[in-house]
Amino acid sequence: MKILRTGITFLLIITLLSGGIILAAEHGVSEWAADEISEVLDLGFIPDKLQNQYSADITRAEFAETAVRFLAMQFHITVDEVCSYYLNLSPPPVTENGEPFRWFSDVDNVYVTTAYLSGIVKGRGNGIFDPDSPITREEAAQKTA
Repeated sequence: MKILRTGITFLLIITLLSGGIILAAEHGVSEWAADEISEVLDLGFIPDKLQNQYSADITRAEFAETAVRFLAMQFHITVDEVCSYYLNLSPPPVTENGEPFRWFSDVDNVYVTTAYLSGIVKGRGNGIFDPDSPITREEAAQKTA
């Protein structure tokens, strides 16, 4: 699991450092990153919506989705299977009112929840994930477990 987290961190940091995902130099990719970016695109773990926002920061929620896609690729299973696995490790928690428990009060996103339960991302504290804020390199590289 440690090697897998290291691999996820490495590939996603390459994405962050490159300033976005694109192949041609006229679109802003550094020459040193072009081969790696081409590979991650070919592997299919970069969400379509990120492939056209090459110079924009990646949000915390987008990072979570990309990481979950990478997990699926590593295990040779579908993204749905990865999400299902982590979401069903133990009986789903419920609130006192019988409502489904939400890990974060500001987002209800299967990718965020899966990335959190798999130990890839953390929240900001007090039940907040802050999904629309840009993720920093430090946050992307931090050890969560």
